Parts: sequence; structure tokens; C-alpha cells
Amino acid sequence: MAGGNSQRRIAAGTVLSRDTVRKYLAATQAEGIAKDGLAPTEDQLSRLAMISWLVPR
Repeated sequence: MAGGNSQRRIAAGTVLSRDTVRKYLAATQAEGIAKDGLAPTEDQLSRLAMISWLVPR
């Protein structure tokens, strides 16, 4: 879960599929970004932004 919301709920509130939400959440965890942690760095945000280019459509 992300911030107390299930992946299904996040997907329902966005235009993303549950699978895409799962990929984004896994990527944020791999970057060491946590809900209660430090704010992400510019480098971390840049790497996360690249996911949209890498995810097959």
C-alpha cells in the first residue's frame, strides 16, 4: 500500500492500471523513497520520470 491506499484504490483514482501503479510503487521503493522518509532528490525524481518512457503501452 502507498500512504494507506491500496493499489486498486490508487488506480481507480487515476488513469493508471493496477499493474502500472505496482511498477511505480516498486520503482519508488527501489529508489529508497518512503512515505515517512526524506523528500526525494532531483536525481531520484528524474529516474522515476523515465519509467513512463520504459513502461510498454
